[in-house]
Amino acid sequence: MSIVITGFRVSDRIHGSSDTTPYLADNRNSRPTIEVDFRVENFVLATTNDPDTGIILEKNPPIEKINTFPSIRHLYTNKTDGFANFKVGDELTLVNVAPNPTEVKTIVEIISPNLILVDSDFGGAGIMAATSVAYISDSITSAEYYYGLVDNDGSASFVSPIDGDIQRGAINNILNTNTAYQFAQLKGQKSWQFGSIEVKGDNAGTGGETGVSQAFTIKHETIISPLMLVDQYDDIKAGIKTDEYIGGNSPKYVFEVRASTELNDPSEILIAESSEILGNVGGFGENLNGGEPLYSLENLQYKRLDDTINSSLELTSNETKIQFDLVNTENAPFSSSNTKFIAGFNYAPADQDQYRNNALANANTMGYNFLFDDVVSTLGAASGTPEQDGTDQSIIKSLVVTFVDATRVSVEIRIEIAAAALARIAANPTQRFMMYIETANHTLTRANSDKEQILIDANDFYIDNSDPNLFLITQRFLEHPFSDLDTESTEFPDARIVDDLLGFANISFDRNTRESDDIIFTGISGQVIAQKNTGASFILDSRTFGLSNLKIITDPTYGGVPNPDINSDRGFKTPADDNRANIKFYRRYASDAAGFFEYRFQFPFIIRWEGFVSIPTANDDMFDPTEPNDGLNQDWPRIDTFADWIINYRTSISITKNGNPLTYTTDKRVWTYTYDEGLEWSGNVLRTYDENDNLIASSGSPVVIKYADGRVEAEFNFVGATTPSISDLVIVLKIDVFEEGTFKGTYWLSSAYDAHPSTWWYSVDSSNRVVITNPSTNKFIGEAKLSGAKLPKKPRFKITPRIYDIREAEPPGPPDVPKLMEDGTPKLMDGSSDFKLME
Repeated sequence: MSIVITGFRVSDRIHGSSDTTPYLADNRNSRPTIEVDFRVENFVLATTNDPDTGIILEKNPPIEKINTFPSIRHLYTNKTDGFANFKVGDELTLVNVAPNPTEVKTIVEIISPNLILVDSDFGGAGIMAATSVAYISDSITSAEYYYGLVDNDGSASFVSPIDGDIQRGAINNILNTNTAYQFAQLKGQKSWQFGSIEVKGDNAGTGGETGVSQAFTIKHETIISPLMLVDQYDDIKAGIKTDEYIGGNSPKYVFEVRASTELNDPSEILIAESSEILGNVGGFGENLNGGEPLYSLENLQYKRLDDTINSSLELTSNETKIQFDLVNTENAPFSSSNTKFIAGFNYAPADQDQYRNNALANANTMGYNFLFDDVVSTLGAASGTPEQDGTDQSIIKSLVVTFVDATRVSVEIRIEIAAAALARIAANPTQRFMMYIETANHTLTRANSDKEQILIDANDFYIDNSDPNLFLITQRFLEHPFSDLDTESTEFPDARIVDDLLGFANISFDRNTRESDDIIFTGISGQVIAQKNTGASFILDSRTFGLSNLKIITDPTYGGVPNPDINSDRGFKTPADDNRANIKFYRRYASDAAGFFEYRFQFPFIIRWEGFVSIPTANDDMFDPTEPNDGLNQDWPRIDTFADWIINYRTSISITKNGNPLTYTTDKRVWTYTYDEGLEWSGNVLRTYDENDNLIASSGSPVVIKYADGRVEAEFNFVGATTPSISDLVIVLKIDVFEEGTFKGTYWLSSAYDAHPSTWWYSVDSSNRVVITNPSTNKFIGEAKLSGAKLPKKPRFKITPRIYDIREAEPPGPPDVPKLMEDGTPKLMDGSSDFKLME
């Protein structure tokens, strides 16, 4: 059997379903409807009874045609691949064959692409009459549909730019009737899914052979995605075209239809060649692709219902309004009762975890993750019904467009954010949105349209932060050797590459004079961000918890305030101490006093070094073509070398007070260092030994280790004034696969804590820790073994030894900003060495 694509067409909501084009004529974030006609067929049609003039069908062909012994059960065609898609077990029907008008057989052998053997004798023999047909009469009952948007010049890909998953739908138990069946877009993750896909038959089929082929139409209601990606927001806000639309680029629609008699039987799948629908798709402010903009927006204002003007869209559950004029003086297209408008909204995430690579995001659709809503209205008429009306994702309440004259209309969009949507937005440390409006001249067809999508705004929500003293947030850090957050924390950590650091915030909630207020905690987040002195920033590490989805107890015993209980493992392979890898948010009852209720938020993170891991959202200031990933990477200490950039640890808590969202944020700087030695340590050496404790090599040249249990020694030489004792020191050994994976693939062993259960290290004794010895006055050695059974089969690893002297007091003030070596590379001392792994 085979699939033939017989046609396709595209329509939109501005011009209506009857006005179609064979190409995309749309804009960013438009929602076109795409229809694809296809038929499923598997037949050979005899065009003649003369093999020299056309295609024949012949029963019991002679030996000279088939090169095998003749049989009355043989069927032959001179079409060389005529039976290529026939299969053993298929039901074969022959029509218009003498002496019987119809014969039905079962195929038992495919001898060649043009010769088959059936289960019983045919009636008669010889060349059959012209117009005779041999076809497979098994009907398809299942289908799959793959689709994607790629550049007009690009090759077909069905990978979603939203989450990297394959975009496809599947359906079973369909019939060739005019009933519409909905595909289930349940293949893979949900985070790319939007709209609907249906398939509908046409009863008899097309192609000239009734009963020989089945015909269907797939109808796909989709969206020109992505709505936005994290690294596109700044360009969209600034009016800069993103890559999909730069220099005349345009997305095209690619698709593939698969059909089968059994959805899950791989031997039954039939594949059509991927086809494509070329695109004339424009970004914001373009007449389709590359056309001069004809529409402009004037007099934008955000207002409360009492006409109080806000600086942006207010993040509130109260109804607000957006007012502006839309102008087109080029062709005066506006006509009351005729011109259509579509207003759209989406939340604009600042962290891609909100729409990909996250279990919660993957379990929800694109529309849900981006809080997408839109509405279609006609000039001079009442508002249409918004897409999310009555749901917990509702944003837009109405769109009313009023005629001023043929060149100008007045637009009012009412916004009323549903409580659940409000809580989701408020839970995030960055709260921003995008809004846009689409229109076109109603007198023009889709093929000649001046359709345009105009960006209304991309901005942060306005938040009425009228209670700045509700929370006091104090941030500190806990370095690796220490465990007591109250007595051993520091304000100025010594944060070196691959160090594990705990950032935490003591949060004081002042309930005084607010006893009657309705205060709800909605979100808590920890972030590590790179920030410029101008305010520009990008995220290096982040986790956000929407508290409405977690256990929050209002305990009357303790003042009726929320009692959160978050304890989430980050997946680090740091030592087993609970502070090394778990995010926590909890009450500190013992510290409550006089109406102040105390909380603590803990956010462990690792000082990252991976130049080989890209950050697409990194600021262009980081760009350097000589650096890995052009400098847009996770090398944190390099960021610290830019004079106007710093790295901050950020804690944000979001609440609603009497329905009004409020967010409280505090930053604390993290000074990061390379592998440079401290002033009191010099001449350090790393050695490896085989399973028989024979020295293999030491640092200074690539060190060799084996896929066997070998020992590692890190030697540190003290050159300071007062020699420490062993009890004054903590040594940590770390290993990861060189330039592969991420920071979560680094495995620790420490002299201060028991090992993580999954670590590749184990102790040289029964302590389950690094063992420190002091063979001479100023020499200290930390040693441990590597498990050959646990090491992955990789050619190269990186081992990082680290020593801490716990006698050092907390610095009285900020340290100096570290400097890299002149060539931009760190010294591999008191730090890291690369190792080749040999079996």
